[in-house]
Amino acid sequence: KNAKGPSRDWMKIAKSNEARSKIRQWFKKEKRDENIANGRSAFDAELRHCGIAMKDVLDPEFLPVLLKKVAYPTLDDLYAAIGYGGFTAQKAVSRIQGELQRRQQQRQQEQMLAEAVTESKEDPKPADTPKQPKAVKSEQGIIVEGLDNCLVKFSKCCTPVPGDDIVGFITRGYGVSVHRADCPNASEEKRKEQPDRWIHVSWGTDTNDSYPTTIEAVCKDRLNLLLDISAALSTTKTFVLGLNSRSTEDGFAIIRIEIQIKDGAQLSTLMNKLHQISGVLQVNRPVG
Repeated sequence: KNAKGPSRDWMKIAKSNEARSKIRQWFKKEKRDENIANGRSAFDAELRHCGIAMKDVLDPEFLPVLLKKVAYPTLDDLYAAIGYGGFTAQKAVSRIQGELQRRQQQRQQEQMLAEAVTESKEDPKPADTPKQPKAVKSEQGIIVEGLDNCLVKFSKCCTPVPGDDIVGFITRGYGVSVHRADCPNASEEKRKEQPDRWIHVSWGTDTNDSYPTTIEAVCKDRLNLLLDISAALSTTKTFVLGLNSRSTEDGFAIIRIEIQIKDGAQLSTLMNKLHQISGVLQVNRPVG
């Protein structure tokens, strides 16, 4: 009864897995505070060995990712597991190292984007100074001012296609989000709220073969309406991703069509074709 319990050195001389398991269980139960302290120290040492700052790990945005990677509910639980030998600091760090590196690269890219925006505002080119041609590479057909090889995504709220007037928004961790200039989420008021995160973007010459976008038709409901709309989509060789229709109590139908479009010219042709269908009152591109 007066025994202080096993020593951690016993783990080195225990012959069976059962014996080592019993020793770990004792330390897990009886020495939690000590385990947390030892585990934290071992984890911190392994981070330093790998050139990772503890503050990056403790970032509120990253901490949930860390805990999910190591499958422990809290940091103290992770530290305790390392402290009593149920998990190793090396395993914990190796599981999060790739994610940390990815996030560091994203932060560097965001910083470069922010610097490009600042430089373009602080050092505007005089109107009478001819612009020098510069070889630039587009990403998904988009040229981002002041930066090559930038991660680009198209906003789902307005689904821009080549030919649309567009603007770019520097997101947190996902590169530049491209909006149509007439999108409510890219309004003048929105741009004034975060001026340093809006950047000039333009369409390049090497655009993709197709871009997803959405159109909406307001119609007077009638028999075979969807059949006629399907025929128009077929004759214009439009690839349809999805179609949703709903009828209103006052006899109208709202038809929302998700499509793949090469450019604004093909989109205009399709919208004009839909306008010619009997009962179609309005065709627009929803935003916001």
